[in-house]
This record gives sequence, structure tokens and C-alpha cells, in this order.
Amino acid sequence: MALFLLLFATGCDRREMICSTPRECIDTHGELGLCLSMHCAFRDNRCPSGFRFDDSAGELAEICVSASDVPPDAGTPDAR
Repeated sequence: MALFLLLFATGCDRREMICSTPRECIDTHGELGLCLSMHCAFRDNRCPSGFRFDDSAGELAEICVSASDVPPDAGTPDAR
């Protein structure tokens, strides 16, 4: 039983979040991100595309988003 709990606990360091719309992707500063490949990505100027997958993105966590995956209007705020 102890081994099971140890394995279970080590596998739960991160929770993977699945999104279906960008409205589900809001960072800790209240900035809206992108929902790409069912995972949230947020602005990161260190990435060529300008976006990096969030640490909740499972296998994509902390990987720069490919420039070809970023929608053309991702950098333009919506008109209010």
C-alpha cells in the first residue's frame, strides 16, 4: 500500500488542464492566453512565436508554441 501511495504521489506533481476556448486560459495576472491543442499557452517573448505552453499543459508544458500554430490575430486585442 505504501508503494502505491508513493507512486501515486510522485505522479501528481502537475495537474494537466484541458481547455476548449481561450476564455479558460487566464494567467495569474489576468491576461488572456490561447487555447491550442487543448492546452493553454501564454505570452512569452523568449519564444519565437511569442507564446509558451503553460506548465499545466502535460507533455507540452513549458514548450514554445510553433509560430505556425499561433492564429494571425493572436497579438491583437479584441475591440470592446
